[in-house]
Amino acid sequence: MNAQQILADHRQANADAVRLIYPSAPSAGRNQIEFQFCLTDDIEVAVHCDYEPGERMTRDDPGCDESITVCAVYLYDTDIYELCTAKQIEAMGDKCMEVIQEQRDEADIDRYESTLEY
Repeated sequence: MNAQQILADHRQANADAVRLIYPSAPSAGRNQIEFQFCLTDDIEVAVHCDYEPGERMTRDDPGCDESITVCAVYLYDTDIYELCTAKQIEAMGDKCMEVIQEQRDEADIDRYESTLEY
């Protein structure tokens, strides 16, 4: 066994130990958005949100604005949604909209760059 293999095994053992001590949140659902949110200066949580895109008004349908619903707030592997204040939930929803806008901006940049000739 060489030094690199020993170091890799050591890192893997440390990562496994950290997962045992600090279990992580479950994965977000299929159509959910997941992001990290600083609840306080020293507490970061995983937030799962449902996103409903807006729909244009038509002759037969009044349409609707886009909306965000915070579904779960995980501290490690425990859902603490019920412990969060309405103000915190609103801030998480706002952050989710920022995440969505960043993804849109990145997609626009990627689309633009794909049209450039090098």
